Amino acid sequence: MAKPIITLNGLKIVIMLGMLVIILTGVRFAADIIVPFILALFVAVILNPLVQRMTRLRIPRVLAITLLISIIIVAMVLLVAYLGTSLNELARTLPKYRSSLAIPLLQLEPWLQRAGIDVFKQLRQHCRVFSRRFCLFSEFVYVAHIFPFSPRLR
Repeated sequence: MAKPIITLNGLKIVIMLGMLVIILTGVRFAADIIVPFILALFVAVILNPLVQRMTRLRIPRVLAITLLISIIIVAMVLLVAYLGTSLNELARTLPKYRSSLAIPLLQLEPWLQRAGIDVFKQLRQHCRVFSRRFCLFSEFVYVAHIFPFSPRLR
């Protein structure tokens, strides 16, 4: 008598792999719903020791949770405000950086051309290797920020 091709263990493995694929597909499609719950679970697990300590100090549990969440929200608002001021400072000083970088790059460009290096050709080669976004960004930086300082245009 011949051995059966499909064994019971093999069938169990195939069924389990099929169930895993179905579960992972469901999780992927439900990620917009699941992620907030997972984040809430993470925050609850992280804050639970602090809440327990505050309840031992005879602070009501609801007040302890409210106080901790309020502290987290205030810290996030302060962080966003600090980042906003830092980004405003960077935006204000960016033209100074642009002009200080453009002059050395313009002095470097003729030397590169004498050495046989075409800047736009190099950018096009990088476009093939990197994404199209990098290509558009690098050409924008070269044309809009360095080229206007070129002495050939004056």
